[in-house]
Amino acid sequence: MIDHVSFGCADLDAAAALYARLLGCLGYEQTRRDPAAAAFGRDGSLVFWLNRVEGAAVAGAGSHVAFAAAAPAQVDALGALARAEGLTIRRPPGRRPDIGPAYYGIVLEDRDGNVIEAVAYD
Repeated sequence: MIDHVSFGCADLDAAAALYARLLGCLGYEQTRRDPAAAAFGRDGSLVFWLNRVEGAAVAGAGSHVAFAAAAPAQVDALGALARAEGLTIRRPPGRRPDIGPAYYGIVLEDRDGNVIEAVAYD
C-alpha cells in the first residue's frame, strides 16, 4: 500500500550518516544520494527518504515510521547504537504484550525530532 515515506532533516549529511548506521542494524542500506535527499531500502529499493529542509526541520507531531526487523537481536543492536549515539529512546527494546504477544520493538527519536520504531515478531 505505501510506496515510500520521507522525513525532513536540517543537516542531510549528518542525518544520512546516522540513518545508515541505524538502519544498517536492520539490514537496510543507503540506496540513493543526491544533494537534497538520501534514500534507504533493501535490494536497491527506495522506501525511506531523508530530505534536506531549509531552516529548522519540524517533525510531525504524533507520527512515526516502523521498520521491520528480522529478529529481536536486530532491535537490540539498534537500541545499543541509539544509546551510543545519544538519541532519545522513547520505548526501550523489549516485548510489549499490550501491542501483541509476538511484538518485540523499540521507539526512538532522531536528532531532528522524527520518531522511528523497529519491530520484530517472533
